[in-house]
Amino acid sequence: MESQVTAVCWLCFYQLWQLHAAQRSLTTDVPQSLVQAFIHCRLDYCNALLTGIANGQMKRLQAVQNAAAHLVSAAHRGDHAMRQLVFIANH
Repeated sequence: MESQVTAVCWLCFYQLWQLHAAQRSLTTDVPQSLVQAFIHCRLDYCNALLTGIANGQMKRLQAVQNAAAHLVSAAHRGDHAMRQLVFIANH
């Protein structure tokens, strides 16, 4: 299972990096749609198999979600991710 989590995290962070590079040329709603299409669907795929995984692997997947929230909300690196998730839910 560790290799699956590693592959998912690597691909998600790579796609987030690409989205971050193109973010200045996108309108404000587009990054949210792209994160939903590319990142969240990849995290949701076969998530039933991830029940009971080790805490370290869960933290790596959570880091992907936090990075996606920061990208969508255009937050700074030091901002807390939970505030960003509330921002996304309200918009």
